[in-house]
Amino acid sequence: VFDIDDLVASFITGNTVAPTFTKFMTALMRGDYELFKQSDEHEIFPVFNCLSEARQSPLLVLRVLSLLNATRYGGSKSIEEQHLGLLSIHEYFDALSCDEAALNSVLIELIRAGLLEPYDVSNRTLSSDQRLAITPKGKVHLHLATRNNVFFTQLALTTAITDQEISKKMGDLYRSKRPFLDRLADVRSEFSKYLIDEDGHCLSQDVKSEQFEIQSILIADINKFSRQTKEADKVDSLGLHYKTGVVETDVKCTVDIYFDDRGFGFVDVPGHDEQAMVHISLVKPLGVDALMTGDIVACEIERKPKGLSVSKVNDFIRDEDSSEKIDCTVVKLFKDREYGFVSFDEGQRDAFLHLSLFDNDAREKIQVGSKLTVEIIQNVRGRGLQVKTVLECG
Repeated sequence: VFDIDDLVASFITGNTVAPTFTKFMTALMRGDYELFKQSDEHEIFPVFNCLSEARQSPLLVLRVLSLLNATRYGGSKSIEEQHLGLLSIHEYFDALSCDEAALNSVLIELIRAGLLEPYDVSNRTLSSDQRLAITPKGKVHLHLATRNNVFFTQLALTTAITDQEISKKMGDLYRSKRPFLDRLADVRSEFSKYLIDEDGHCLSQDVKSEQFEIQSILIADINKFSRQTKEADKVDSLGLHYKTGVVETDVKCTVDIYFDDRGFGFVDVPGHDEQAMVHISLVKPLGVDALMTGDIVACEIERKPKGLSVSKVNDFIRDEDSSEKIDCTVVKLFKDREYGFVSFDEGQRDAFLHLSLFDNDAREKIQVGSKLTVEIIQNVRGRGLQVKTVLECG
């Protein structure tokens, strides 16, 4: 789940690795396995599983959570009003032609799993006076199942599917020789279609009434996982669909790394898990001949077939006061990965060193034990100290 560079840096500097939300979700879902294992992840509820012997829609759990989510968060209400009565729940799903035994089975399981809570916590049965509400855990599951690619993909690959033909097709898609992200997108698309088709066999999807609008929104959310095969559509490193073109018109990005010998570097873009490439030609009109780690560029971000890229720089900021000039010694070096670490203050502090800061000749000569005079700053991702620029090689 984590990049080896991040783990090595964390081990040497003692700073905690800070994962993106996507990496966090992947680690949470998969644990020690290649795929989500339902029996080992008790905090993650398999929302698409059919939980009863009766004919049940694989979307029934989400349909129940959608109804109770709207009830609880649909406006300012008393605690009692945020809990919907069992009779009202049955009447609501009876209008959708839902099997009563299947509905009861789902309600009991959601109470047991903590996705629903009774108004009277001592009463966990489906008695006639029972009132139920969605819990924060239930709300999170509803959000992840309709919005998060990692969650949806892992459940698509591990949910039991009654249609053997669909199951085999999804397995073939996952094991095909196509690019990995394309395979995952195809699996999500096929699973999305399966869920909606099965739901249509079990429940009415065409009930037209304001109170059932939330159910139409749910179906639309699940349908969004169905892959759209347009030429302009791509799949990014997170498996999300996007279209090429401008994605940010005025955003302040922080330079993470710059390769002086190549004339380009990469910036962190707020709100995006991937970095954007920036070319030196875009900042030279502002009187800047080279970028440094920690520099800030106010810019326009464009998505190209190979990823995010800075297409225009409007302003440039360099905070000279944030750096510290020190004498240090190279203590770790990984030339094949183009980075290392320096130590200073009698070995009490370390800083990350990227070899892009050296020209080709100096890069060949640098070794463990080399003495340097450098400027250091706080790493822009909160990973400790990092060498901003090399002032002198001893």
